[in-house]
Amino acid sequence: MKPTYLMIPLFLAAIMAGAWLSQPKPSEEAAPLLWQGEANPACRLNERACVMKTPLGVVLLQIQPRPIPVMKPLQISLTTDVAQIKSIKAEISGLNMEMGKLPFNLPKASAQEYKGNAMLPICTESRMHWLFKIQIETQDGLINIPFQFYTAR
Repeated sequence: MKPTYLMIPLFLAAIMAGAWLSQPKPSEEAAPLLWQGEANPACRLNERACVMKTPLGVVLLQIQPRPIPVMKPLQISLTTDVAQIKSIKAEISGLNMEMGKLPFNLPKASAQEYKGNAMLPICTESRMHWLFKIQIETQDGLINIPFQFYTAR
């Protein structure tokens, strides 16, 4: 038997082993979704803080400075009474134009406050609409909260 015939089974075995090893382990599986919110059209993050009531608690989100600028540092502050939070992740993406996803974490600043920084890219649109997604991971699962806002230049 020629050596090339041996290489094919070895190659297939290596692919199968890699696929098996890349499967998520029980500890790496995604947490269950506990609640999915809907953006409140009355919320105007570019003008004031916004509140979202969830079955697990209240979340208040604010972005400074106001009105929200592009290409300038933003201070993000989230205050909540949701219990047993493991982490809070955030992501900003464009709604009326693809701008990519801007992911960042909101580390704990105090007992009920989480803070972080972000910067929005400049866009050719004079009025850009954005989606700000918050994902709160608790010991029991995930809470997803969307907010919408706009920037004008």
